[in-house]
Amino acid sequence: MKKLIVTYLVGIFLISCKSTSDSYERFLVAADPKVQAWLNEKVSVTMVDQQLTELRTFQAFRNINLLLDGRQAKLEPISLDVDNITRKEFFWKVHKQTGLEVDVVYLRGQSFIRIRSKEVADIKGNAI
Repeated sequence: MKKLIVTYLVGIFLISCKSTSDSYERFLVAADPKVQAWLNEKVSVTMVDQQLTELRTFQAFRNINLLLDGRQAKLEPISLDVDNITRKEFFWKVHKQTGLEVDVVYLRGQSFIRIRSKEVADIKGNAI
């Protein structure tokens, strides 16, 4: 029983460290080296009151596999004007601006950037 409690507390600690990171360097880490390399590429993007559903219209995200889960993730207007930052830092800024949960998931052999509204992440569990 004691081992189970310790395991549970360690799990909660790791989840809270990942989701509350004040540094984008520890945010959005992918298991696949190719995905991690893509996230670490530098991009420039200007979004003015645009929804994340429009992300693929930007050259930097044209080939992204994106999963948007929840009303806020689909409808939240984003305003970011960034130059020469990594894609990972871009998603970190989106997370900080909106509170949306961002992670990398793997489905049927493909990687996806998943962006979830906080209420969806809380209901489904395993929030980042």
